Amino acid sequence: MLIECPSCGTRAKLPDSKEGAKVRCPQCSFVYVAREGGSAKRGPRTRSSTTPIAVGTGIVVLFVVLIFAMQGDDPAPPPVIVEPVVEAAAPPKDSTGWDSEPVKLVRKIHEDAYAARESSLVRLIDVPRAWAVEQARATAAEGTTEEVAPEDAAPVPPNAAEFTLLEAHERATVQTDMLAALQAQGNENLVAAWKPVDGSVVAETDGHATVRVQLAPRDPELGVALRWIEWRMLRAGAEWKAYSWERWISPEEMRAERAARAPSKQRKELSDGSVVYEAEPRPIPYPADVPQAERDRIDALIVKLIDLDRRDQFQVRAELAEIGKNAIPPLLTCMYQLIEKGLVTDEDATRVAQVDRALYDLTEFITTWKPHEALGASKERQESGLRQWFSWYDRKFRRFEGVVEQPDMLEELMAPKNEEEARELERYRRQHEEAERDAARRKPESP
Repeated sequence: MLIECPSCGTRAKLPDSKEGAKVRCPQCSFVYVAREGGSAKRGPRTRSSTTPIAVGTGIVVLFVVLIFAMQGDDPAPPPVIVEPVVEAAAPPKDSTGWDSEPVKLVRKIHEDAYAARESSLVRLIDVPRAWAVEQARATAAEGTTEEVAPEDAAPVPPNAAEFTLLEAHERATVQTDMLAALQAQGNENLVAAWKPVDGSVVAETDGHATVRVQLAPRDPELGVALRWIEWRMLRAGAEWKAYSWERWISPEEMRAERAARAPSKQRKELSDGSVVYEAEPRPIPYPADVPQAERDRIDALIVKLIDLDRRDQFQVRAELAEIGKNAIPPLLTCMYQLIEKGLVTDEDATRVAQVDRALYDLTEFITTWKPHEALGASKERQESGLRQWFSWYDRKFRRFEGVVEQPDMLEELMAPKNEEEARELERYRRQHEEAERDAARRKPESP
């Protein structure tokens, strides 16, 4: 097949099988479609209009013409066949990872909360459903049983119809408080004070999604470890809206917590012959399965417990005892904080005494600690008694199931008839407890 460049007229031979292919002219580099006999219409040819300047130039032109005349119709070197350009395929859209739409929404919420962009937060949060979630958690904290969804199950948004029954000013207050909570800068708030560094969608179905995001504190000097937050959201038209957020404990954190609880018992004999077990005081984390609402309730009760201006510590201890095992770690953490502060004043010792009594109510474990040396405790026994609580935690907390209540025979035999008898009964009880403590201190404790 003989083809001809439509730009410069150069002819070339090409196999018949290449008809219709794109080729590049070897003379002028023009790209055209190969057709038998060339193109019916040539493209414009640009020529320079020059006037011979010297005789030598004319001789050169004449020489070139003679060479072309001698060649005749022999085709020029074959043109180069141009392969079609293949467009690169677009990368697949991220549907569950860091750049997925649900995760991007969570990242934006954290940034908007940190920058206090309330107008943007309102568009990203489903306030009525978020309010319904708060109500459900409050009900669960009060002891109402709630069905627990399996791990990584698709979220089921709560019914927010009751929100519409609130008065207009009540709805406005809910929204204001919710936005303020998101923007709070304390480390206990996992939104404004924390920056997302990793995350993914762990469950999604029918427009509902669960996202888990790993967070780093915005203030790295605090030395707080990375932690996770779990967000739940639903699709509202073409966009996502969040309606639930809470702390999520990763398996790595759970393993670290178990390692922190590993027994570190140290058997020690005091100078008076008492044999005890001690461990270094330290902060004790909540068990991973304690709901946030219950944690908030316990923390509030402990604040009341060490407030010496209050007169309802007995009722506070009763509420902590009713909560049971989950109240022990934060009580030990409070004791550690009081120890670190230094027991300088009598008020400091009294606060520790309140925590010590609350722990005793929960465990019935007796240590050598007393709030003052005037009550019969040496400095050695005081300091050891505080460390004995942390040894008890290391050795017995994991298998601890709570105190088995025994019937109070004394109360059955002697019911106070007036205030004087009630005071006498309480005095007798305190003496009886002190006698039991002294007897227990004299016996070596089994590991």
